[in-house]
Amino acid sequence: MRPLLSRFLAALGLVLAVTAQAAPSREWAIIDLGAFGTTGSAPAAINNRGEIVGSSTKAFAGQLAEISRAFLWSDLQMRDLGAPELFFSQANAINDRGTVAVTSGGDKLYLWKDGQWIWTGVTGTPLDMNRSEAVVGQRWNGTAFHAFLWQDGVLNDLGTLGGPISGAFALNDKGVVVGVSELPAPGVAHAFVYKDGTMRDLGTVLGHEDSTANDINDRGIIVGFASTTGDDSVAFIGDVNGIRPLFDLPAPHAAVAINNHGAVIGTIGEGSFLYEDGVLTRLEDIPAVRTNRWTRLYPVDINDRGWITGFGVHEGTGPGLKAFLLRPAR
Repeated sequence: MRPLLSRFLAALGLVLAVTAQAAPSREWAIIDLGAFGTTGSAPAAINNRGEIVGSSTKAFAGQLAEISRAFLWSDLQMRDLGAPELFFSQANAINDRGTVAVTSGGDKLYLWKDGQWIWTGVTGTPLDMNRSEAVVGQRWNGTAFHAFLWQDGVLNDLGTLGGPISGAFALNDKGVVVGVSELPAPGVAHAFVYKDGTMRDLGTVLGHEDSTANDINDRGIIVGFASTTGDDSVAFIGDVNGIRPLFDLPAPHAAVAINNHGAVIGTIGEGSFLYEDGVLTRLEDIPAVRTNRWTRLYPVDINDRGWITGFGVHEGTGPGLKAFLLRPAR
């Protein structure tokens, strides 16, 4: 959203006020998580134990190109989880028990648990998993891509808001799911919340056409973004009763994830942010980030300890985007 002229001065005043507050008051440390191959790595999730999962490409004899491999990062080491079928694997979620949701073998959903591979019987892409090992994501149902919930060994197609396509991006430990679904109107999609067997349209904000819900915490607080075009996105926050703008700042910005304490991470302009207790911190302005020559960060997840993972540009470390962990030093 490009702010209306009548709101621009107020927004500018808020920018200045936030900037004045946003000089980081805590010390941070940033860690390059490393990579298996030459093209970088991309994390997908972090749990409250500080374990991070994602994917990094790796070279194999006889293969023409590097192949994606699921990784688990902990204790300053990146571990190759292998693959249950052939070479390819991609880790997309991890819960606080250390169970990992992985795609392998032609879009099949596996769990990596206690060092063993478990085939769920589901074909689809996992995007989040809760403490009870319920998994949500998106799968081809024979006619279209739909959001799914796999729980207690049962696969549920969550349906849509009337259009052909939907996807589930997150769920909390209470089993409430959020994501995005197309509406009957061609090309229009809205954020949804799925609770007690019903998918509910969360609408949009500030007159935007589309919206997407990216995350939900255990308090039921939902974050995401609304947009009409690629450069007018607006971060939102809300709950099952509706959504509202996260803050009043010039677009574009988008909320990516929220922890159980209400800290939100996302992107803003050409950078990224942490929004906590009403204070906006630009991640690229954190001294440790600058000193260690990280120039552009894309945060993907935050845990309840305030640890942030994502990927970014790390100067002097070779080509490709690099996975990072940004955590309070004290």
